[in-house]
Amino acid sequence: MWAKLLLLVVYLTALFVLSRILEAIAYYEDGYLASHLLDPVSLSVKKLKILLDQRGVSYAGVVEKQELTELVDASGDVSEGEMETAILSEESSSSTNFSCGTHFYEEVEDTKDSVWVVQVIHDKWRPFLRDDDWLLFMNRVARFGVRTGIFDCSLDYHLCERKGWRSSRLVLALPQGYRAKGNVILKSYLGSAKSQPVLDWVNTNLASRTTKFPDQGQLEQWFSFRGAQDPAKLRVVLFSSMDVPPMFYSVLSVKFSGRVQFGSVNSRTEKGRNLASKVGIVDFPKYLIITPERNYTFGTKGGEYLDYRSLGLFLRTLHPEVNDIFLLSLIVANAMCWFEFAMSYGNLFKRLGNFLWLIGKWNFLLILLWLPLLGLFQFPYMDLVLDNALKILRLFGTTLFASWVRSDWLGYTNCNCSFLCATFLLFVGLVGIFHLFFRGPEGETTNNRHFDFFNFNWDTYISCLFRPMATLTRPMSPHNLDLEVGMELIIERLAVPNLWLQPLVSSQYITDLPVWKYTGPNSEGEEANNEVPMFVCEKCRVLQNNNQKSEEEIEQERMDSERACAKYLMDGDYKCMCEHGATRRSPKKERYKADKKPEQHEDGTNYKFMPNGILANTECAICLESYKSGVLLCGLPCHHSFHHYCIMGWLTRDNHCCPVCRWPAYKAKPCSMHQHAD
Repeated sequence: MWAKLLLLVVYLTALFVLSRILEAIAYYEDGYLASHLLDPVSLSVKKLKILLDQRGVSYAGVVEKQELTELVDASGDVSEGEMETAILSEESSSSTNFSCGTHFYEEVEDTKDSVWVVQVIHDKWRPFLRDDDWLLFMNRVARFGVRTGIFDCSLDYHLCERKGWRSSRLVLALPQGYRAKGNVILKSYLGSAKSQPVLDWVNTNLASRTTKFPDQGQLEQWFSFRGAQDPAKLRVVLFSSMDVPPMFYSVLSVKFSGRVQFGSVNSRTEKGRNLASKVGIVDFPKYLIITPERNYTFGTKGGEYLDYRSLGLFLRTLHPEVNDIFLLSLIVANAMCWFEFAMSYGNLFKRLGNFLWLIGKWNFLLILLWLPLLGLFQFPYMDLVLDNALKILRLFGTTLFASWVRSDWLGYTNCNCSFLCATFLLFVGLVGIFHLFFRGPEGETTNNRHFDFFNFNWDTYISCLFRPMATLTRPMSPHNLDLEVGMELIIERLAVPNLWLQPLVSSQYITDLPVWKYTGPNSEGEEANNEVPMFVCEKCRVLQNNNQKSEEEIEQERMDSERACAKYLMDGDYKCMCEHGATRRSPKKERYKADKKPEQHEDGTNYKFMPNGILANTECAICLESYKSGVLLCGLPCHHSFHHYCIMGWLTRDNHCCPVCRWPAYKAKPCSMHQHAD
């Protein structure tokens, strides 16, 4: 966990360093930083209007560039970064279509910290605003977090009658008072059906939530804090010559209800200038942040732009909500889970399984941790802890480093977080490659199986889907897998209900049964061939045809193949032929064979001609005929032998067991269960 947290810190540090490098490059090319102030006179009319729309300042009836410049000067200074952000910002809006009165209540009246503008349509064919005006209005207010919707009275006439909506209109919903989670009030608009007058009406109602200072005494009270009795430890005062504050400023007064108090002083009047001079404010406009520790002027450092996102992010870092901290912890926990995907061992499916399991586990533990934590902070003595924590956040949030971090966050998230997601996935991939090549897979050397990530084991997964069991010696390889046969097995199981009551066994194991030519005495009394017949398995055949490996590698792989065959197939002294035809035996088996006498029948016949591990026999138990020299024989895991054509006919008729002892023909018999055990 700590290693993953350290990797996440390294990623964030890399992003911070990258931003400083880009700033240095921009300064070298242009000669100024993003915090460089621009003269509004040098901007075009189009850029001035874009900037005013970004701040939420109305310019209705203004056509001259000089008047637009005065509006920009009255709302605040313009920086290079703010101008670029306003140009690159995308206007995206969506409107909610309410389905009933309950839906309207849940979304609008029960939401305590957001602003809604709803178009009520009393007559379906006569909405209050035309479609183009309504779309323009939505695009203008969406950047300030104002939500929009449409309610058709034909869906719920009782609600319209109860609210007094007897004609099409616009309804503004905003919290009443300055407390958090206060009651919602609804205000109706029946004026001009144009987008700009509607914007002015909305901004005027939002501005009524900011405090107007009538005298010096009330303003001085905002600069003094009385400890726990104060409802908010953070206050914002706008000193400007504007009669109505910008919309981004007024909307934030709703967003931070109960946490931050907003006020404004009109510096155009003599009374307003006197109030500003008595608190030390000379230059206008100015956004003053008042905290118990210090007073801070917003807009003087990098990343502090006069818009909704920048000021909202600044206030959220000084006084966050519990939901903000919870979401931050959730993002950090899920981001660290991605490193498990890169640092775990195994193929893609195994890594994905570990990743999903870790996400579920950490999210569950995080929720369990937050539940008692929220209950703990309800105790009265925890107020001191919260006050100290907020004090630390206020001190840190007003530093230069914090302004850099906020500027980087605004820059990286300006394109819907696509850059952050792409760079984070790239960093996770680099961590995975570094971990694989410098540490290596678990239990293996670094140079062995570097590309185990791409080993999907399709044969095993598809075998589980289309085969009820694997073969005797190995799982089915992809080139031996017959998909049509597997589908036939599934269709047969689904079509015949009786097959659900009994196991369905694949006949694939038949190809792995040992087959050899009989070289013993026949019924005519011919002499037996002294050559011991040996079985050549699939692995040994591959080794025989492989001429690119050294003799030591072939010998080692052949010995491993012998041990695997002996343990899985017969668990007896059953060996394969080597490349040169000589019989290779392990030292333990050699000692065992040296001490053990050749197996003899009652009549004294030596059955050395039978493969080791196969019971001595000269007659097929199926056809009851004696074995003849050169005929093909086949053995089963229970160590009984039969004619090849006889046992094949038996097994292919779904008799998947030995005709003599009824041991399953597809199941290896442990060495402790037969008489050839060591």
